[in-house]
Amino acid sequence: METVTQPNPDGLKQDRKAPERTCIVTREACDKAQLIRFVEGPDSVVVPDVAGKLPGRGCWVKAQYAIVQRAVDEKRFARALKKPVNVPYDLSAQTARLLETRAEQSLALARKAGRAIQGFDKVHHALLRGDVLAILHAADAAEDGKRKLADAAVWQDSSLTREQLSRICGVENATHVALLKGEGAEKMLQEIRRFTGFVEKSAL
Repeated sequence: METVTQPNPDGLKQDRKAPERTCIVTREACDKAQLIRFVEGPDSVVVPDVAGKLPGRGCWVKAQYAIVQRAVDEKRFARALKKPVNVPYDLSAQTARLLETRAEQSLALARKAGRAIQGFDKVHHALLRGDVLAILHAADAAEDGKRKLADAAVWQDSSLTREQLSRICGVENATHVALLKGEGAEKMLQEIRRFTGFVEKSAL
């Protein structure tokens, strides 16, 4: 039997599969975790709704710095929201900062729960135990170190500068940081991946 799809004002397709939204720039239908929601805030200013909870009509853009910048440059928000709106020139940077804050909060929770560790030796030993869900390397980390920590079963990322990685981890001189498996770890990783994917290849 054919599945009936009924989009709502935010572009949500309601069917038996995971809900999808449509990016107003690329017109791709993606899982919500791959996009950022934007809404009209006070004074008709477009604001990022990175938690997806702000009231009002929203529209969705792929969670990539360059795609959000295209939405700004091409005036896509007024068309999507069907009304004149004020779009900050630095909307992409605002979005990056909000995503960074959420990634920072996720890693802070992981540290408190004993699920975030740093340092080559600690990460290496955790890998040997099979405890690691993801590893963040500083962009300038030695290739030899990253090779020794490589594991096909573990998501790894090297898009953040040492300064960015240290800031979101709340430590100094972070080079290798591992997120360990456990309750809530997948949700924490989702926030981290949204941020790293957003800033990758951007000017930040």
